[in-house]
Amino acid sequence: MREKQNIDVVAAYDAYKNDIYEMLLALKITNKVAIALMKRDEQRINEAFGSAKIPIITPQVVARMMVENYWNDLGSLYGQKKI
Repeated sequence: MREKQNIDVVAAYDAYKNDIYEMLLALKITNKVAIALMKRDEQRINEAFGSAKIPIITPQVVARMMVENYWNDLGSLYGQKKI
């Protein structure tokens, strides 16, 4: 029988947030905006993380959702339709 592995939830969550941040940068979001999005969407990140073993939503998908919301927010400021 396999031994139960202890998972460091804090380290896993930090790695998850780091992956989201790196994906935001890969999506051509500036460092300043990426940090602001991470703070603004902290609740979404928590919900998407789920458990330490398997995130409910991958960090890459979360980053794409954050960027989509960001562009929709900018578009609504200028009277454009949402995506």
